[in-house]
Amino acid sequence: MGFGTKWREWIWSCISTAKFSVLVNGEPAGFFPSSKGLRQGDPLSPYLFIMGMEVLSALLRRAVEGGCITGCRMQRGRGQAVSISHLLFADDAIIFCEAKKDDMIFLSWTLCWFEAASGLRINLAKSEIIPVGEVDEILEMAVELGCKVGQLPSTYLGLPLGAPNKAGYVWDGVEERMRWKLALWKRQYLSKGGRITLIKSTLASMPLYQLSLFRMPKGVARRLEKLQRDFLWGGGSTERKAHLVSWEKVCVSKEKGGLGLRKIVQLNKALLGKWVWRFARARDGMWKRVLVAKYGQEDFGWRTKKANGAFGVGLWKEIMKEADWCWNNMTFKVGKGTKIRFWKDTWCGDVELARRFPQLFSVAAQKVWKGGKNGQFGVTDAYGLLTSHSTILFPKKGIWVENVPSKLAFFAWEATWGRILTIDRLQKRGWQIPNRCYLCGSDEENVSHLLIHCTVASVLWGMTLSLFGAQWVFPETVKEVITSWKGVDDDNTIQRHEVASRCIEFEAIPPVSSTLGKAISGSGQIFTNADEFRNALYLTSLTGPFNKKFKRNSLKHMTACCTAGGCPWKITARGVGATKIVRVHTFENKHNHSAQKESSSVPALRPNKAALVIDDMIRANPDYLPRQICEDFERQHGVKLTYNQAWKCKEKAKERIFGLPHNSYKLLPWLCKQLMETNSGTIAEWTSSDEGNFMQLFIAHGFSVHGFLMGCRPIISINSSNLSGPHKGALFSALAYDADDDMFPLAYAIVSLENYYNWFWFLHRLKQLVGEMEVVIISGRHHAIIRSVAEVFGVENHAYCYRHLKEDFSHQLMMGREGKDNALKLLDAVAYARLEIRYNSAMENLRRFDANLAKWVEDNNPEHWAMSKFPKKRWDKMNTNIFGSFSAWVKEEQHHTIFSFIEKHMDMLASLLVERKTTMQSWERSIGPKTEDKLLHNIAKSETFSMGRQR
Repeated sequence: MGFGTKWREWIWSCISTAKFSVLVNGEPAGFFPSSKGLRQGDPLSPYLFIMGMEVLSALLRRAVEGGCITGCRMQRGRGQAVSISHLLFADDAIIFCEAKKDDMIFLSWTLCWFEAASGLRINLAKSEIIPVGEVDEILEMAVELGCKVGQLPSTYLGLPLGAPNKAGYVWDGVEERMRWKLALWKRQYLSKGGRITLIKSTLASMPLYQLSLFRMPKGVARRLEKLQRDFLWGGGSTERKAHLVSWEKVCVSKEKGGLGLRKIVQLNKALLGKWVWRFARARDGMWKRVLVAKYGQEDFGWRTKKANGAFGVGLWKEIMKEADWCWNNMTFKVGKGTKIRFWKDTWCGDVELARRFPQLFSVAAQKVWKGGKNGQFGVTDAYGLLTSHSTILFPKKGIWVENVPSKLAFFAWEATWGRILTIDRLQKRGWQIPNRCYLCGSDEENVSHLLIHCTVASVLWGMTLSLFGAQWVFPETVKEVITSWKGVDDDNTIQRHEVASRCIEFEAIPPVSSTLGKAISGSGQIFTNADEFRNALYLTSLTGPFNKKFKRNSLKHMTACCTAGGCPWKITARGVGATKIVRVHTFENKHNHSAQKESSSVPALRPNKAALVIDDMIRANPDYLPRQICEDFERQHGVKLTYNQAWKCKEKAKERIFGLPHNSYKLLPWLCKQLMETNSGTIAEWTSSDEGNFMQLFIAHGFSVHGFLMGCRPIISINSSNLSGPHKGALFSALAYDADDDMFPLAYAIVSLENYYNWFWFLHRLKQLVGEMEVVIISGRHHAIIRSVAEVFGVENHAYCYRHLKEDFSHQLMMGREGKDNALKLLDAVAYARLEIRYNSAMENLRRFDANLAKWVEDNNPEHWAMSKFPKKRWDKMNTNIFGSFSAWVKEEQHHTIFSFIEKHMDMLASLLVERKTTMQSWERSIGPKTEDKLLHNIAKSETFSMGRQR
């Protein structure tokens, strides 16, 4: 190739001196030389690859020129044709040729010549021959070439190849990766500031590669944005948290009041628009020559011609949909003028020059992007053009301050929008609670009152301002406070910035931070009341450990010291004004003795106070084991607990977090009455034994019943879940399917025991809801369910869950793995056969496989689970898998008292229905996205099938 001797020696030195080492048990075990190739990550590697592939390219070009390999030829009408024989990228190669055996033979010889000339061997074991359409003798061609047979759709360089352009399942990989990331972050207790960082750096960037080439279906974009929304407000857990600020406001720049996130649809349009820009600017790129040959070009080569109807591929058609807005933001940079439509282009004002001037000047031009840096296209600039142009003034610099933690800045941002869950906001969300400030108890609670105008908040503001000798008259709203704050009038810039950041930080913290379960950290710490201070003091002594005693202990003045003689440890706390707030006045946190390590100095363990230490852990994991509590307590605080003490701590913590069960049961009559009065059509009933013990509770909200009767198919799945929370018993659930095949909760009941009596009671009330509508019930094969469904809905309307039956069937299989797999496939054929003749054929195959298994199938009522045998419509619903997400929610929330559990269920249901309503209103078609994806997938399969039949 003409390289000099010295250069070749350099390359040979790089290749021949490479050495590698292997880690054995974490330690390098010597080095061994490489037989060929460069070091891992060597910057010289791309250059050597290009030189090696240049040999392969030359061989393939000669093979095409000699007619040995056909290649791929593109031409529009009589325009210039472009022939492509291969594409190379990194260590991947795509070679195009006609589906003929002769081409495979020539290609095989070409690869052999390349191997002999370069010493590089093609790994045919990792290679595939992919036919386009139906190709005869494809297996013979694969054998000739020595590789596997692949199929379309496939994946190349991480992108789908040959998949339907608008199919939602093309994006399943992106969604799965995003869900996988969320699962990793689920229990990391991230602040909202941390979640914003992760969304920007990880979640929002995951689909960028695919977004830059393909138009994302709106249904997929909604699902991905929903994952981001739920993670931002709920932390990735299954529980549903309130979304305090609309996603439209979140997805604008911080200067305009948002968080700087980007809407996927607009980002997709901006990324696709870049190809329109690149086509106008590109000189002679291969991709541009292919597009010109395929579609032709117009406007002096600035763009391709439009592809109408079935002509062309969906990829470029979708990109060309962005041509109009891109061209509206391009202009010409004048040069000689050979590519200018002088009369049609707008040069001066909004009128074409043809209407103004009769002369034609000879000027040339190049396209430049309006508003872009140096006239170049930028995705950020393009995204800004596609988003709303809000003129809102927002105090960004007063919120997102460098020295303020992100979680505090996030709270300040919420407060500036007035979207904190104060009582007035809860009332707007349907909560029936009186509105009184929990601090002063005199005025109604809202954001501005709680953070600025409350008497307690005013005291705290006065204390803060007095630290810096500042005086200030507060504006009306939080936004005005942050906007108008200018700091103290001082020439010292550093001090002024420090004052501003501290005041902003204080603004970002609620007036009284909850210190429940926290030890004392220092002077100036604030507590809601005296009891909260005493609890913190106990935890401080427990953590020491040391014994303390009170010298003074009133609501307004408390002083405590260490019991060891001569120890200087001392703390003083005093009340703030006329409020119940207590502030640490002085805190001498030093000990000068070693007695605190002795057992006599360890404070007596009180479960009700020690439980404060494990509050956070019990709230995150109510199944926290007493044994684990003992180990963690000793490791963190040096205090040994007995199993009984740990159990008592856990129970006390659960009482404080979830409430007392017996008090919760007393509220059921009032709750049922309120539900029926405030929600028309709701049924809420409860029963108790003669001794007054709880037995049954049934709830069906009126809006759920109305939605089922008006918009759902007549099919209901029922299931039971064992409750291990304070109310024990079982939860009976009835779920329907909405228009997009998602879960639609209809009714539920909490009962003391799963038996025939309780199932009959539940189904009888369910029958009252549906009235005369004939419905199909899908359930497991519990004997109590079978009997009660037959009596209430009729035996012919009961469909068994095939998944449960399949599990029972697998227990009958006493054979190897391969035999089990074959038996289960035969059972699937029996279950999913839609015609009687196919059912009989499947049964005959099963009988030949094992007569005993066929006998078991016949004895287990196939008329309740086999498609061809079931007398009613079951709408292709064979299983009760719909309970998966609902059961996960039940497991998460079952540790609440029964009253709190019902409230949580109402919140979940309300959020679910509002979200579904919003989503359905944005649908472009009358069918749901999931159903549409399924239809497109089936259509694609049917097209392939029909093509094969025609041949």
